[in-house]
Amino acid sequence: MGRRKGSKSYSKEELKEFIDKFISINNRVPERRDFENNPDYPSWRQYVTNWGSWGQAIVDLGYRDSKKEKKQLKNYKCLECGGEFESYHKRKYCSIKCRDEYNRKQPKAKARLTKENYRAIAFRTYEWKCEICGMEEDVEYLYGKSKSVEFPTILDVHHIDSDRNNNNYRNLSVLCPTCHAKVHRGIIVNLRRDKPFLKLKWDKLSLEEFNNK
Repeated sequence: MGRRKGSKSYSKEELKEFIDKFISINNRVPERRDFENNPDYPSWRQYVTNWGSWGQAIVDLGYRDSKKEKKQLKNYKCLECGGEFESYHKRKYCSIKCRDEYNRKQPKAKARLTKENYRAIAFRTYEWKCEICGMEEDVEYLYGKSKSVEFPTILDVHHIDSDRNNNNYRNLSVLCPTCHAKVHRGIIVNLRRDKPFLKLKWDKLSLEEFNNK
């Protein structure tokens, strides 16, 4: 590795010669990163000192017409209307209107139901205790691969309307395994949320009612 040329001060003409050298070797106009920590070229800071910024140096030396002219205009075809348009950057749509219209027509992907999915929603919304009996779990035992998804292991999350695809937080309730079993076995019935503070409400069958049922 050669001596770092950034340690020596160069004139504007000499700085231009280094850019010409880079272009002859790489067949493109250099970016600032090409001169960073590169012992074969001066420090990019010398260009900033002389021209105010790297981009301005490239423009003033005649390598580009403007700072933003980093790519050539290319022709693209809009996925929605089929019209052709020009852009410096790769684009799929000619306008925001076409983008929104195209996305509106696409089928909505159904969210995959996972254990972490709805459990995370419930435990980030409600206290970590059974909403019926108040049982709290020992939080030393947590389920999850990282702190961002950690939540209790023993406490269950119940879907109030029994629709496991409805993972809205209003439809989820945190229950202990015992109360959860009572709900599924019909001992605790009419589980619902009331609007004041979304507090959980329920009814409980008597032994006689349960046996008759």
